[in-house]
Amino acid sequence: MANKVNYPVSQSTDMFYELTGITSSTGFFDVGYNNSIGQTYNGALRFQDVSIPQGATVISAELQIKVAVRNGSDPILAKVWGIDEDNTANFSSSPMGRTKTTASNTHYYTDSGTGWFSIGVTNVVQEIVDRAGWSSGNDIGFIVEDNGTDTGDDNDVVDVYIGGLIGNNSMLTIQLATTPNFFPTPGTVSAPTFPETDDYGLKVSKIGVDIGTASEDELLLTTRQKVFKVLNEGTLDVSSGTASYTHNLGYNPAVLGYIKGTATGETRMYKLNKIYKPYTNPDVGGYVVSGTTVNNVRTGGVGTTGFVYLYTFIDPLT
Repeated sequence: MANKVNYPVSQSTDMFYELTGITSSTGFFDVGYNNSIGQTYNGALRFQDVSIPQGATVISAELQIKVAVRNGSDPILAKVWGIDEDNTANFSSSPMGRTKTTASNTHYYTDSGTGWFSIGVTNVVQEIVDRAGWSSGNDIGFIVEDNGTDTGDDNDVVDVYIGGLIGNNSMLTIQLATTPNFFPTPGTVSAPTFPETDDYGLKVSKIGVDIGTASEDELLLTTRQKVFKVLNEGTLDVSSGTASYTHNLGYNPAVLGYIKGTATGETRMYKLNKIYKPYTNPDVGGYVVSGTTVNNVRTGGVGTTGFVYLYTFIDPLT
């Protein structure tokens, strides 16, 4: 996979020509031999804002030169070098004496009329972008000289000029190797928000009940409750309304109790600290009061034969 980019000439000082020993000017580019005066044309081209990273691999590069005026019909022989600079300045002064690259290429233009011709400059561009001082976005220049055009034919000249239409003529076409990017853009990952402890575990709800919204009473099974270690369990007679259980732990342990009022005909057990309603006394309730040595159970009067089934845990009361 590769990307190809065209860089057009963008201003008059990006083109230069000289007729050896006679004249020179910006805004035009000529190469060849003028038999009528016995002189050769040489020129230079410059391209701005070339986006190539330093040291990038250039697959191909070509000068695409548009011929506006063609005098004569014999082949025109040209040779091209790069201007060996990190960032080529414009041609407001003659660029023909600037240092050339080691790499170069030759071309024969054989068409008798106007059109386009290309000169390969891959090695030339590669030499320039390999310079330590090259940076993407710099300007790059080329010197194109006559390379032995036949002097027997009059006016064998390629006249490529800007005229009043800057940017629509000669261009530099570069194709770079595209390196796949296997690395994602670095980003910051926020620390996760962990759920409360009682949101962990396994839950099984009744048929037809959404497990995400099920209440405790709608669960058939849950493992999210804290696991307690039981110190002891047993039955306390609370027919008198109160009873005590000695544990001697030295701190307030967690306690869980269930109560049943048999004197009133109630056969079900109710968890203490919740209001329960025996058939004959709807106002009876119960609770557990923990202590550092003794658990005191007060039921509020459940009948002469009432009792509590009590669990005392090792875990402290929190």
